[in-house]
Amino acid sequence: MSALSEASNASAWTIVSAQADDADALALIGAATFLETFAGVLDGAAIVAHCGVAHASGYYAERLKAGAAAWLAQVEHGASIGYALLDKPQLPEVEVREDDLELKRIYALSRFQGGGLGRALMAT
Repeated sequence: MSALSEASNASAWTIVSAQADDADALALIGAATFLETFAGVLDGAAIVAHCGVAHASGYYAERLKAGAAAWLAQVEHGASIGYALLDKPQLPEVEVREDDLELKRIYALSRFQGGGLGRALMAT
């Protein structure tokens, strides 16, 4: 497991390669950051419905099983604060090669933004 550590504006964090059993952590961060971003902008029921599909633990477990790669950013004691997810492109009407990859998601809780976490996730 490769790890990268930095100090952010809120706390020290580490980036680790996500495994299949990290699907719940990925789902939690995905839903939390979606809520953080869209609360007060979108209808609350729409947010819950979206997160129930796009940020369900099963979604992440399925993507990882299918070959996607993810990296979790964690603070002390393993609490997840962000992640990056790479997967095969699923773009309609666009020709993609077998070796193409797409950065599907790169999320971080707002209090951990601005301290280099996104840059570190991209570098990892």
